[in-house]
Amino acid sequence: MRSYIQHLNKCVFIFSGSQPHLLTQMFSSATKPFYQSSQFLFLDHIEAPAYEKFILHHFSSRKKKIATAHIQTLFEWSRLHTYYVQLLCNKLFATPEKELTNAVLLRTLENILSENEPYYYSYKNLLTDQQWSLLKAIALEGQVNKVSSKAFLNQYHLSSSTVQRSIKALEERELVVNEKGAY
Repeated sequence: MRSYIQHLNKCVFIFSGSQPHLLTQMFSSATKPFYQSSQFLFLDHIEAPAYEKFILHHFSSRKKKIATAHIQTLFEWSRLHTYYVQLLCNKLFATPEKELTNAVLLRTLENILSENEPYYYSYKNLLTDQQWSLLKAIALEGQVNKVSSKAFLNQYHLSSSTVQRSIKALEERELVVNEKGAY
């Protein structure tokens, strides 16, 4: 791909993705073909007020009503993860209702969960019992700063000897993300 790109002098290419470590490696490792051939620009999460304004604008431009309380609920469900915000909004936008209610919101979320249920079951089958227990514990907490803390281990009956291996496996499978030291 690089051999084609390097001859296109009037074109700008943007490589993007949600896995910074893969992109960083692609351009900063001397063994990779794109080594030192680009500038890095890391984008942080989109802040809730900006997202809310964007959502309200697009819904109202198509004569659809969505309450700010529903947008806040959407943010809580998705934890402001761009993919999930976009997925939920897209599905909500596609509903025939002109005014989105709690019932529409819940039905849409249930549909998304039902559509993806086979994937969720397959994830469980890919994990060891220790990995599954750790994943459930992190999900129940919402966010964990120290997976090896005594309080966390005791609360969820986890073994300190397997937690570090388990968290590494969950990260490799992209089932958890380490953002600024928290999962």
